[in-house]
Order: sequence, then C-alpha cells, then structure tokens
Amino acid sequence: MKRIIFLVALVQLSLIVETVSANPQNKLSKSAIEGKALFATMNCASCHTVGQEGGCLGPPLAGVGSRRTKGFLEARLTDTKEAEQKFQSEYSYHAELMPHPRFAPETANKLIAYLQTLPSPKGGFQIEPHKSSEAKSRNANEIKEATAADIAEGARSFYKLGCAACHSIGNIGGSLGPALDGVGSRRDLDFITDHITDAQIHTRMLKGDEGTSKMPHFKATEREIDQIAAFLYTLKSKK
Repeated sequence: MKRIIFLVALVQLSLIVETVSANPQNKLSKSAIEGKALFATMNCASCHTVGQEGGCLGPPLAGVGSRRTKGFLEARLTDTKEAEQKFQSEYSYHAELMPHPRFAPETANKLIAYLQTLPSPKGGFQIEPHKSSEAKSRNANEIKEATAADIAEGARSFYKLGCAACHSIGNIGGSLGPALDGVGSRRDLDFITDHITDAQIHTRMLKGDEGTSKMPHFKATEREIDQIAAFLYTLKSKK
C-alpha cells in the first residue's frame, strides 16, 4: 500500500514539473512577474539588453543576478537616501554615462526579483575586439526614395533601438544628445545617414583628431539605418 502511495505521489510530482517546464512563467515568483511587467512598461530595454533585444547605452542584464549581489542592486535602484548613500560610499567606482532612474522600494524590489531570474548567455558573453575602419559614406542618391512605409518603419526603429534614451523629439526622450526636432532642415540626408552608421568615425572625419562623439555604436542593419535616416530627414523646422 505504501509503495502504491509513493508511486502516485511520484507521478503527481512529475506532472507538476512538466507543467512548470511547459510554462516558463510558472518559474517566476509573483514579484518577479510584476517586475518583468514593470521592466517593459518603464522601457528599461531602451538602454539595456536582455537576450538579443534592447539598447546598448547601459550594460547587458543577462545573468546580472550572478554578477551583482542583491545589496548592489538595491543600492543602485532604490530611491531612498540610505540606498543612494550606500551606492556612493561602496560602489562609487562605477562611472555613469548618464543619471540612472531610481524607484520606490516596492518597485525596486520587484525589478530586482525579475533581474535575478535572468540567465547568463550560453557560452558566456562574446567580446569583439576593437577594429580600425572608415566610415562608409553613402550618397543620398544611392538610397532608394523612401516610401511612407519606410518612414513609418524608421520611426518604429528609432524607438525600438533606444535612440530616444538620448535624443528627444517633441520634448519626449532623453537629453544626453541633441534634440532632433527640425534636424531635417539642419542636416542633409548624407550627414544623418553617416552619423547613424558610425558617429565616432563620422565626427572624426568632419573635425579631424579633435572630433569626438558620445553617441555609441549600435547594431542596426543598413536598411534600418536608411529608414531611420529617412524618418529623421522628414523632421523639418516649422516656419
């Protein structure tokens, strides 16, 4: 009889495991699920990547729970004076490109619960060495005339790739880079395209060795760059 009860319990346990495996959400705690939703609604991916999606302004978050302690994350994300003081005193060596948002303890704890569930990439991070290259200048005439669909897709890519983390349009977006209202009246399509392709090299080509740009290089296809450039070129100054 005991053997039968044990076998029944074993079957029930295997069914539970199979159900959890079939639905990854079941692996997350309630706080982690809520944190994942907050991560999406607050557009954290405009600066940080999770897997293959997200921006490159901030560090990638895959496996962050194995690299950072919960104490570090609490000090980094919580908006209390104690948390800010702790971060400054214990982790001040972490230089920042731009101010990082902080959140109420309840919100921060949910975000941390989600971040701690993110697995490290299989095989670890792939580090690419710096390469010497020259900016690829493409004449505007070589870019096919943009259709309305191209411009609309360019607008979507602008926000999807996190450009709004640094640049604003209509007072919506970041302030680290220049506002892009009316950029189509200030710059030609060649300039916009080359700058998106590689801002560092493009600036150096224009200004020589003294030319520098804070704009990071981000991965985008040639088509995405053309579409974003076409979208930005439509932003004309109001007369």
